[in-house]
Amino acid sequence: MAYPGFSVTNTFSAGTDALASEVNTNFTQTETVVNGASAVGTPAAIAMTPIGAMVGWLKTLHEKSSTGSQTNTSTSATQLIDTNADFVSDGITAGMIVHNEDDDEYAIVETVVDLNTLTLVSDLNAGTADVDTFNSATGVNYAIYSTPELPDNWLECNGQTISDADSPMNGAILPDMNSGAQRFLRGATGSGGTGGSESHTHTITSDTNTGNVLNSGGSAAPWKDHNHGGATGSYSTLPTYYESVWIVRIK
Repeated sequence: MAYPGFSVTNTFSAGTDALASEVNTNFTQTETVVNGASAVGTPAAIAMTPIGAMVGWLKTLHEKSSTGSQTNTSTSATQLIDTNADFVSDGITAGMIVHNEDDDEYAIVETVVDLNTLTLVSDLNAGTADVDTFNSATGVNYAIYSTPELPDNWLECNGQTISDADSPMNGAILPDMNSGAQRFLRGATGSGGTGGSESHTHTITSDTNTGNVLNSGGSAAPWKDHNHGGATGSYSTLPTYYESVWIVRIK
């Protein structure tokens, strides 16, 4: 299997001794390419998943609770600061996902500075342009999830344009599967078609009946005119579902 941009620093000749440091350097470089290391050094194997494959990702499955009300208490250009937190005891580590719940923006943890301070980097995989989503105001609610960030080979399907010269899909606009008109996946011979609706309408017309009807004893008896009527309503057509974030491999 070929990997885009694969190269190693050292080459060796038959019959010559190889230095351990050179062998270790080559091994580290090979391991990084094969595993698709993330922006903060967290490897995630790409295995045999084909380029263009779309899968579900449980991005916000498990929250790592923090002490206190989980709000930032002061501003910084690149940090989340919460004087009530204990990020070390909570097990927060680099690569975990931070959610600004007020603005619905995401970032990733770069370093745990101390009990109360996290240095953040933008979550480029998710298409978030802000380096720090907490530096504009204090008192912003947040949550931290233990899911590691996506490796460099993957992007969220949120309508963003792929900007990666090493990807054969460079320049393509990904479908927005995770916001707006969320969609299920449906098998087809091609990709990109859409359809369906989240709801449908039932219309029931009224009808007036006159004349005699049978009473409970089976004999005919006069009966007042009466109506058969109903209300018009909109009803969901969605089957039961479980929500996840769609991601796609781009290289």
